[in-house]
Amino acid sequence: MEIPIIGMFLGGGVCLLVYILCHGRGLGGGDVKLAAAGGAMLGGDILYALLIACVCAVIAQVGFVDKIAKKSSPCGNSAHSLKIFRKNSVHLKIYVDKSHFAFVPYMALGMEVILFIQILQQ
Repeated sequence: MEIPIIGMFLGGGVCLLVYILCHGRGLGGGDVKLAAAGGAMLGGDILYALLIACVCAVIAQVGFVDKIAKKSSPCGNSAHSLKIFRKNSVHLKIYVDKSHFAFVPYMALGMEVILFIQILQQ
């Protein structure tokens, strides 16, 4: 069993680094605290949980942007509608300014997956 403080520093440190580099726009303080708490529970495997969370979040957000693009374009082809959506900078600026992304559900999902894997390995 690992020392929980190592996981706390790994999880909290990675998220704190993103928080500092993005000036509070990328992640919030709650995300940093949850990563530190998850690191205390999972140890060094918190990095795998964060990786799973990032992959799930990217997949979900791409689907969300595609859904918005389909609403702004009557085309059925999502690749074509994304091109139109990207060209239309007014809609993109509105999407970026008004969208708040909650990373906590994905982080919790990643932690649950890693916890389940740890339980299965015992």
